[in-house]
Amino acid sequence: MPSDFDSECFFIAPIGEKGSEIRKRSNGVRDWVVKPAAKQAADLTTVRADDVGEPGQITAQAVQHCLKAKAAVADLTGGNPNVYYELSVRHGALLPVVLIAEVGTKLPFDISQSRVIFFDHTDLSSAGQAKEELRAQIEASLSGTPDNPISDGMRLAQLQTGNAEEQTLAVMLDRFQRLTVVTEDINRRLRQAERREEIKSNIRRRSREVFRTGGGSRIVTKDGDEVLQREYEPPIDIPGDLSDEEKLDLLAEKIEVDRGRNPLSDPHGDPEAS
Repeated sequence: MPSDFDSECFFIAPIGEKGSEIRKRSNGVRDWVVKPAAKQAADLTTVRADDVGEPGQITAQAVQHCLKAKAAVADLTGGNPNVYYELSVRHGALLPVVLIAEVGTKLPFDISQSRVIFFDHTDLSSAGQAKEELRAQIEASLSGTPDNPISDGMRLAQLQTGNAEEQTLAVMLDRFQRLTVVTEDINRRLRQAERREEIKSNIRRRSREVFRTGGGSRIVTKDGDEVLQREYEPPIDIPGDLSDEEKLDLLAEKIEVDRGRNPLSDPHGDPEAS
């Protein structure tokens, strides 16, 4: 497929076999999120790997597009190895790339501190917001200096082999990066605690309303006691020997997992955490 790299946005994404759910999702994200965002951001044409090579293979053509396309968007959903390979090529060349992922995607440590646009492709509102944020980030990526784990490591390595002042700066930079990781972890845990308390407050309010009106579905314990309202079936089993507060904590966690937003196992499942 002939390409004008200066007007291209290369879409690094899991593709899957024809007719598969992976392909259907990738097509939808490409057509309704990435394409319009790239077009609006810089009048760019979106190209995916299967436009230049066989799906599921890392080809010389795909790597060439990673190295030459003016902009790039990488979809980290599913932890696809080919996606991370092509992303590392882009990062290693110190070229701009914007990261996106489905809500609930677990990210490896090296990428966990990077800015990622999380969204739910089945939710029109979420996809629309992702498109607008992607447009803004593509614009910003084309005008700024690429910043990624590889570029950071290269800068740090250069400082470490420099003069005494540069080596001192390298030590300070390394400590600052470590502090940033710790700070983000603290902020994540605070967001988690706030979310849990909000969920528990809503549950308490809804429970009183349900018990008063007698309507709606309920969460039940294993011994059959009605405990808390749930918006949909099936009810979630909660052990009956727990205190009311323990039941609330367990239910709040189950609701977060159900939403794909359990920050204990995935700090980036919450869009606010990105």
